[in-house]
Amino acid sequence: TPHTFLPVSGSSDSSSLHSTFTNILSASPDSYKPVAVIHSLSLSTSLSWPLATASMDEWLSLADASARNVPFLWVGPTAAGHLKPPGLILSQGNNALWHYTVEMAREARAREVDAMGMYNLTLQASSWDGSGYGTRVGLVQAMM
Repeated sequence: TPHTFLPVSGSSDSSSLHSTFTNILSASPDSYKPVAVIHSLSLSTSLSWPLATASMDEWLSLADASARNVPFLWVGPTAAGHLKPPGLILSQGNNALWHYTVEMAREARAREVDAMGMYNLTLQASSWDGSGYGTRVGLVQAMM
């Protein structure tokens, strides 16, 4: 099964991303192997629940149209670092991140999508800016 990174920036992503995704799913339509999808949005979306759910619905509908077994995993955001700039604390602070994580996990389960939150894993991890974590967190994320 090929591995491909598709830079999803929200809902209504480009048609080239859609065609790449559908090409991967249609490469071997008779295959019994599922094509797993890990879906997440970066903090650049300002923790928008409507944008995240629209993105989730968009990619799920593309997968459903393929008639393949396509299990999805929603990965929530990491916790904010203690030195986040003051302008980002209100929109991307730990309280906002926690509510976004909980709500998006609920939305994912409603769509029969597994959800994994990275918030608890990174809450007490060493991070200067809340975005870059050390190799230990990166290793745990890779193993998951």
